[in-house]
Amino acid sequence: MPMNARNQDKPTVRGEYNSTGYEIWLDDRLVYAAGNHVQDSVQPARRRQDRLPPRVIRSFCIRSAREIAAERGLPVDLHCDETDDPLSQHVETLACETERLGLQGRVTGSHLTSMHSMDNYYVSKLIPLMRDAGLHVVANPLINITIQGRHDTYPKRRGMTRVKELMAAGINVAMGHDCVMDPWYSLGSHDMLEVAHMGLHVGQMTGMAEMRRCFEAVTINAAKVMDLRGYGLAPGCHADFVVLQAADPIEALRLRPARLQVVRRGKVIAETPPVTATLHTQQSPLTVEFSRGS
Repeated sequence: MPMNARNQDKPTVRGEYNSTGYEIWLDDRLVYAAGNHVQDSVQPARRRQDRLPPRVIRSFCIRSAREIAAERGLPVDLHCDETDDPLSQHVETLACETERLGLQGRVTGSHLTSMHSMDNYYVSKLIPLMRDAGLHVVANPLINITIQGRHDTYPKRRGMTRVKELMAAGINVAMGHDCVMDPWYSLGSHDMLEVAHMGLHVGQMTGMAEMRRCFEAVTINAAKVMDLRGYGLAPGCHADFVVLQAADPIEALRLRPARLQVVRRGKVIAETPPVTATLHTQQSPLTVEFSRGS
């Protein structure tokens, strides 16, 4: 199943204005430099304080990253608005820049947790803008429910972006893991069924159709985000798939069952025996599976 994961070390981005123009640094590596044509827009902020405000830096980063992607024909995954601050609205800039540069269908906004806290009227305008820009969205339920809302007492925000509303608007929404075993989330297992299981609980998506959409969020939808060619079970696809010990997608989410076979290009590359439990009765041992059909 496709997965969205990050490296253990989260890089820091900083912007600097100097005599030659504006520079964006990723840790200690220069990733973007602009000449003095940006001087008029940057200097006022520079005069107000010793360093550029974070929102100015992030806006420059979004624009520069989009331009680099457009020049090189690359997709973009921007981890954006990962905060409880409802005024963190960089996804709007992301959508506008995507349309300006003609990157529809190639840009992903990951996290977008500030949307959980935004004013509903603003979101009612933002979601159509995202849809029209062809943005993909990746929510990361396990880390979002763990990190967001830390400054809250009660009520405590769940933090995950508005998955249900984004899906209803026709936006392609996937779910990912983000962190696996790092200081931010040390309990990860790379299990995308666990991700979808948490996502449907956090998003209160417990209707039958909604649960199936959560399963699609870690399979079909994630493949669209990654632009995986030949993905799926239709004739002509690559025959890359996982056989689960479950009768249907909802049961797979309920049980997070054994992966009986992992198939790559039609070849079995990993196997796990079926998981059963033995119940010792007065008559004779009884083998039990937890599937509804067993």
